[in-house]
Amino acid sequence: MLHAALEGEFEWAQYQENILFHVLVPKSCLGVPPGILDPKNTWKDKKEYDKRAKKLAKDFSDYFDKTYNGKGIDKAIEKQCPGK
Repeated sequence: MLHAALEGEFEWAQYQENILFHVLVPKSCLGVPPGILDPKNTWKDKKEYDKRAKKLAKDFSDYFDKTYNGKGIDKAIEKQCPGK
């Protein structure tokens, strides 16, 4: 993936949005098995992945709130924090 990024191959890629973490995940990447581009596909127990992902996103959100609440962060930026 690093090679693809450095070569600009992601400029034309199609992406799927991960709404929990607010990131775009490429649907394909030359030389990378498509099944591992979405982290959920690397877990045997998909329910456990969902549970852990939600906890991680909540941890990000809680830390963001504790650290930046009332500091004048633009609401559009705040909405991009995982878990929000």
